Amino acid sequence: MAQEVVLIDEKTGEKHIADVRTEHGLVIEFQHSHIKPEERTSREKFYKNMVWVVDGTRLQRDFPRFLKGREEFRSTEKEGIYRIEFADDAFPKNWLESNVPIIFDFKGLEMKDINDIQNKLYCLFPTREWEPAIVAEITRKAFIKTTTNREWLERVQKFIDSLPQPKRVRQNQIVPQRQVRNILQMPKYYYVARGGRLVKMRRY
Repeated sequence: MAQEVVLIDEKTGEKHIADVRTEHGLVIEFQHSHIKPEERTSREKFYKNMVWVVDGTRLQRDFPRFLKGREEFRSTEKEGIYRIEFADDAFPKNWLESNVPIIFDFKGLEMKDINDIQNKLYCLFPTREWEPAIVAEITRKAFIKTTTNREWLERVQKFIDSLPQPKRVRQNQIVPQRQVRNILQMPKYYYVARGGRLVKMRRY
């Protein structure tokens, strides 16, 4: 792995400094501080084959929210893979529109005893509107191994390709009646009609 690699687009002259770039071309960006959505999107478009590793304890409320949201994880047929109806129950909203996988690390920067949940990493795959988010629970050892031997690129792409590919719902687009029925059955939320579209409202 090479650290702080300067990459330049020969066509546009755009330059970015990757935190880590593997010999297989995978860029790993570590993010602790706040990042503007425009900058996040810019890096994702520039690097393409990349994964974020985000400090899940940046704000005081981040880890408690994750613990509560984790209760809504629903198992799938694949071990360690979960669905959650609304990703913002567990993860920061400013990361939910990412187009690449995001690894959330809840270990934190302080040296202290941690539980098994904090020892794991949680990979949030690109979220599609009106569809449950997909989260993978992985070990630190597995993440290091797969990102250094090329398995990460192959496994993640194969997994993403295997997911359903529903069309993204545009703003103000009418939601199909079948999807409306499914949404209305979700116990933690209710929906109201505003301006010809459904708006998610939390139930308090």
